[in-house]
Amino acid sequence: MNEVYALEPSIDIDLRGLRFLFDKFGFSEGRFLAELPSTWKKKFVEKFDGLDRTRAESLLSRRVFLPIDFFYDPSLGWRENARRAYTEARPTIASAIVIDGGESGFIGANSLLDDPEIVLPDSRGAHIERNVPSYLNAINPLVRTSSEIFLVDRFFTCWNGSQEKRRQTNFLVGLLKLAFKHRLCERIEIINGRDQCLVNRDEDDWVEFLKKTYKESGVTDIEFEYSFIEEKLASVTNEPQSGSGLVHPRYIFSRFAGIQFDWGFDVDSRGGTKNHVHWMSDSELKPLIDQFCAA
Repeated sequence: MNEVYALEPSIDIDLRGLRFLFDKFGFSEGRFLAELPSTWKKKFVEKFDGLDRTRAESLLSRRVFLPIDFFYDPSLGWRENARRAYTEARPTIASAIVIDGGESGFIGANSLLDDPEIVLPDSRGAHIERNVPSYLNAINPLVRTSSEIFLVDRFFTCWNGSQEKRRQTNFLVGLLKLAFKHRLCERIEIINGRDQCLVNRDEDDWVEFLKKTYKESGVTDIEFEYSFIEEKLASVTNEPQSGSGLVHPRYIFSRFAGIQFDWGFDVDSRGGTKNHVHWMSDSELKPLIDQFCAA
């Protein structure tokens, strides 16, 4: 899950082949192409003229590329930079797609186009450890490319009786820090179940808790908001909604991509258990956007 591949800018591929290749990457596939170098798109599109260039630019606007943290040294050439990126880039590069393969870590473009199911593993989901670092690693591509993040979890609460439930608080703090690190996200909204969140508490308690969590994270310039699932759905259906039976799965998403967390965002402090997560397809994501994202 979240494998990143580098594609040689000078690769000889026509638009049909490029379109076929791009179909294998993006959020719903769980694998991405690295912006290696950061001027990759500009270098690639220069090979085309006229209408073909317009079509190439349209293809390159698809959300298949992921920015990486890596110093690209132009004096070394692209392949040597790709070799360094295997270990130095964040996220690291899984493999490089080049004109001709044969070298460890390099995939020939022709073999990929001939049978991508053999060359590329299924990356749409994974069973990950139930801890904050694993959760943040899973959502990292989403956070570093999104200006808005929505977390929907009917059972999300940060209290266990009279005690604060640090297992989910720590995830919220980590999410805020990750969003602040990448400097693109402007807004995070927590959407949970009123009945499950406010057991023996007032809504003011929830507001104060979120303010305290925001302060603890040390971030600035990110809107940190909340709403309740019942009110969100009522605004869509124009009918009152009860908390029972609403939105059992848990999600974190933007307006163009998202991940389902089967066991929510709680962590296992003792270790040893897994949480299944997967990138959602467009057909899974659209109803969530319609229900929970205001225009």
